[in-house]
Amino acid sequence: MTGGCKWLSWFELRPECLRDAEDEFDDLFVVPLWINKAENRIVGAQLGIRWFRKRGHWALSAEGRLLAGYNGQSIHQEGLSFNSAYLPEWSPVGELRASVRLHLSRAISFRVGWTGIYMDGIARASSMINYSNNGIITNRNREEVFVQGLSIGLDMNY
Repeated sequence: MTGGCKWLSWFELRPECLRDAEDEFDDLFVVPLWINKAENRIVGAQLGIRWFRKRGHWALSAEGRLLAGYNGQSIHQEGLSFNSAYLPEWSPVGELRASVRLHLSRAISFRVGWTGIYMDGIARASSMINYSNNGIITNRNREEVFVQGLSIGLDMNY
C-alpha cells in the first residue's frame, strides 16, 4: 500500500484562425484571431497498491493509484478580446501501470512498461469557446481525459 500527496498539471492551448478553403499554403502563415488556454492544476491525497513478482531473470510489476484532487482551473482567452475565468473543480484521477523487466546482469536490466491515466473534471480550451460572442463558456469545464503511454528503457545501476 502506498500513499501521499500528488500534484498534476494538464494544459491545453487552442488557436482559432480564419482560413481560406482554397489556400494551398501551410498553416505556418496563418495568424490566429484568438488563443484559448486552459490550465488544470490538480492537488490531493493519493492512495495506491503495488504488486511485484520475480522469477529468474524476469520481474513483473503492476500498480494502481487513486487521487482525490482539487482542480484549480484557469481559462484565458487572448486576441480580439481578453477574457479569463478561474474555476474550482473536483477531479478524481486513476492511474494504472504495468511493466516487465529482464535482468541482463546484476547492474543492467531492460524494461518495457505501460501507463494509463484517467482524469475527470478537466477544463479543455477547445470545448470552452463561445463562437457567437468571442467569449468563454464556463459550464463546459468537466471533461474526461484518458492518456496512455509506453515506456522502454535500459537501467544501469552502479
